[in-house]
Amino acid sequence: IEGVAYKSILNVRLQAYHGHIAEILEDRWAESAGEHAEVLAYHLTRANQNTRALNYLLTAGERAAARFANEEAAEFFGQAGQILSTLQGFPDISRWRLAAGLGDVYRATGQHSDSMAALRAGMALMETGRLNPVLRAGLYRRMGDTTRKQGNYQSAISYFKAAILIIEEPENEEMQLEMARVLYGLAWAHFHQGLYEQAREIAEQALTYAESAESTVDLAAIENLLGGIHYSQSEWTDASQHTRKAMVLREQMGYTWSVASTLGNLGILAVLEGDWLKARSFFERSLKLREEMDDLEGQALVHNNLGMLLRDQGDLNQAEKHFHSSLEASKPFALSYHSANAKLGLAYVLLLKDDPNSSREILDQAIQLAEKIDARDILTEAHRVQVEIHIAERQYESALKTAQTTLDRAQETGNREHQASLWRLISVIELAQGHIEAAKQALVPAMEILNANSYMLELGRTHTQAACIALAVEDNIAADTHLKTAQGIFMKLGMVGDMIYLQKLAEFGSLA
Repeated sequence: IEGVAYKSILNVRLQAYHGHIAEILEDRWAESAGEHAEVLAYHLTRANQNTRALNYLLTAGERAAARFANEEAAEFFGQAGQILSTLQGFPDISRWRLAAGLGDVYRATGQHSDSMAALRAGMALMETGRLNPVLRAGLYRRMGDTTRKQGNYQSAISYFKAAILIIEEPENEEMQLEMARVLYGLAWAHFHQGLYEQAREIAEQALTYAESAESTVDLAAIENLLGGIHYSQSEWTDASQHTRKAMVLREQMGYTWSVASTLGNLGILAVLEGDWLKARSFFERSLKLREEMDDLEGQALVHNNLGMLLRDQGDLNQAEKHFHSSLEASKPFALSYHSANAKLGLAYVLLLKDDPNSSREILDQAIQLAEKIDARDILTEAHRVQVEIHIAERQYESALKTAQTTLDRAQETGNREHQASLWRLISVIELAQGHIEAAKQALVPAMEILNANSYMLELGRTHTQAACIALAVEDNIAADTHLKTAQGIFMKLGMVGDMIYLQKLAEFGSLA
């Protein structure tokens, strides 16, 4: 009995001790209490002063989430949730902060169902009529972000549009910032569907609002997205400018995740510029940062980029490892877009390894995923690989039909690289059937596209095909010119597989 009593007295004294410390610290940090929310929350919860602790717990959770410490954030929000479930009298804004915070943290950790559940709980606050437009729009925007991460782009677009209707014309800086974030999410939803023009227009609107709100974080994110959009539209100068702006902003902020994201985009630009060694360095630096942060989605993305780069350079075994790593990183979060991309990359590697049956099997899986999420660029590339499988199996009629259908799809999405590649493949099909003139004609639009754009890899392969046609009609001078041009490109890019192809072509006069 004495022991129990002593322990009870000790607990009371400890609570009083923590409460006293909290009072001293609150007084000392009166002007910056939010910056010390974690410490104040600790002492107030130990003092059993939960009403006072709640705001600090929510602030601590928000601060942890902002630096991507998601487990820590979830713990703070969990404590706040326990208080809100047992005590009454808190304002709606506290419950909104809990719903929004948990929604963000669960989404960041790939727990999409939990994210939506938390946000739907927050939606119940709409009925009170005490949430301002920014808070209401913020819930819809977060639901849009979560469904977008799941690959459900149409639902995401509906949520984003609902948020836009709530805000209407932003009247102040807070509303401008929320509108910028809503439009940013909406632009991403269009971008993943290959709707680049719509994505660009929406992202530019988002940029305007972010500039008005003077939010460096959001400006950097939107600039980075615009870089990706312009890249996909073959607008290299604009792509480079936006991406480098994003990098400067993010380095100023010192945000590791943001820098990792921009390094990935700089790697893509380096590929475009023909400096594949620099591209690999950018990708590997990005991957290292993402691994340090345990950013699985980012790892899935960068593994795909490295896989594609190494595949095109002819290092098929390393490429295959990266695509498998991307699939592994995608599994916990059910990242359909990255999974589809990884399966597509793996299918192409298997084809290059002379295993068309395995290639076709995994390619079908990639197509099913891409169709489910309406990822049009992935679908176009997948069907382009189908064409190559048909060619490898000498099924030229099927190859030509698929190539023509896929070319129409590429023209709809506006992807010029896909268009050039498909015209080249049509030329390959025609030449394989002895249709020399048709093979020549198919290369004309391919060359027109490539002369106006910097697709070095495709340009080298198109010159290789032109050399094949020249050899078929015994025009050795033209063949030699095209072979030397292709050789210069492949040597610069370090493309071992294509160099071997050229060597065989030069030695034997054709590959067939």
